[in-house]
Amino acid sequence: MEKQGKRVLYLNCDVEEDLGAVNTTSRSVLERLVSKINVLCIDEAQRLDNPGLTLKIIHDNFPAVHVLATGSSSFDLKNKVSDPLTGRYIDFTLYPFLSLRC
Repeated sequence: MEKQGKRVLYLNCDVEEDLGAVNTTSRSVLERLVSKINVLCIDEAQRLDNPGLTLKIIHDNFPAVHVLATGSSSFDLKNKVSDPLTGRYIDFTLYPFLSLRC
């Protein structure tokens, strides 16, 4: 997907193929994944084996890539990413919202 000149890759870790693409701590595998994108969106990131380390490797080795990691199990996700990403992430809570059409 390309938005305003930015190349975005969206991965949903509920989907086996997407999980398999990013569930690694291999720098070379991650480099192939992010080499042509500006923004990496990882949904359900708590399903990764080691999300904190994977995100740390991306952050430290590919500074041009912005990462947005989300998950419906925020408790699991926060516990799995906080130590490896100290000083490298912004943690915020997105509360549920309702959109109504009149």
